[in-house]
Amino acid sequence: MIGDHFVIGESIYLETNKFFPKKLLRELRGRGIEKISFKGGLTYGELKQFILFLASGKETSPNRKWENISYGILATFDGSSSSSGPLTHSLNVCSMVLAQAMRIGIQESGIREIGLSALLHDVGKIQIPREVLHKPGKLDATEFAQVAGHSVAGANILRKIDCGSELPMIVCFEHHIKYNFGGYPKVTYRIPLNIASCMTQIADVYDALRTNRPYRKSLSLESSITIMREGRGTEFEPVLFDNFMEIIALAESEKSESDDEPSGIVSPPALTV
Repeated sequence: MIGDHFVIGESIYLETNKFFPKKLLRELRGRGIEKISFKGGLTYGELKQFILFLASGKETSPNRKWENISYGILATFDGSSSSSGPLTHSLNVCSMVLAQAMRIGIQESGIREIGLSALLHDVGKIQIPREVLHKPGKLDATEFAQVAGHSVAGANILRKIDCGSELPMIVCFEHHIKYNFGGYPKVTYRIPLNIASCMTQIADVYDALRTNRPYRKSLSLESSITIMREGRGTEFEPVLFDNFMEIIALAESEKSESDDEPSGIVSPPALTV
């Protein structure tokens, strides 16, 4: 459960009332359940018992252990160089955008709106053929056009859905437009980009560099920062870019301190939501 939406596999169900009742979402979250995972060995009996547990709100036994089911709170970006599918990428970007927003002092009333916008920034990719989206080699001109079209496609999807504000649609449209108005989609206006779009763009690029992609392995922290610094002031809004670099430096510092602590002491992740 992310915000007011359900995610199954890598599919985000935006029309909650149509697919899932909001009452179910509230009840699950009230029990501290934001994520449920099922393993391949799940049996009918265990599934039945789990459904009964969800319906009643209490375990059949205080020491009950589910063999092929796990549930709990979502954990997100921790700065590691891991494989990133569409959903993992969106969660990572959302986490990093929230960290940026909180660090520059955006009020709590705007945090949720910005987080949802970052989470949905790539929703247009559901219209890209899977073989194009996961192609290991270089994209041809037609394939690149399909990928580049996901910003407009996503904005059109969100335009038809009540997300509570227009910000998710704006971020979806703008998150590949550079600070100097390069990138895509091509626009003729020179109205400043939304701050949420700028923060999402920075996080989007960083996560793309730091995670495995079909066409290359993840890059090291040093290489990623070097590449991104070249875009400061042209690709990335400079003040927000510096803010993001400070967050990364702080996360790495806390990670190093955690590694140096005595055995048995575990520090919390540097960036969590």
